[in-house]
Amino acid sequence: MRDTTITLAQLIARYAGNGPSAAPGATLEGLGLDALDLPILALDIEDAFGVEMDEDALDIAMTLSALAELVKEARKPTKTLVPVSCRPWMETAMAVAA
Repeated sequence: MRDTTITLAQLIARYAGNGPSAAPGATLEGLGLDALDLPILALDIEDAFGVEMDEDALDIAMTLSALAELVKEARKPTKTLVPVSCRPWMETAMAVAA
């Protein structure tokens, strides 16, 4: 579970602009995310953990430990997920935002 929390903190740090914080009680909003970040974060979580996320289950008031539990309980995909390399627009968008 700790590894999941650390990986999630690293993913969130890509959007938050500050260093990763693995404080389990920190909310997504407290880590610098807003509602517009959640769908892309869901895609990153799917890629990092190989699960299918229900992006409607994500909430900016959710704590990092609650998100880790959600990832732990997420189901494995029945189809192959689109690899990150097939989504170059995300890398371009991240580079422009930085």
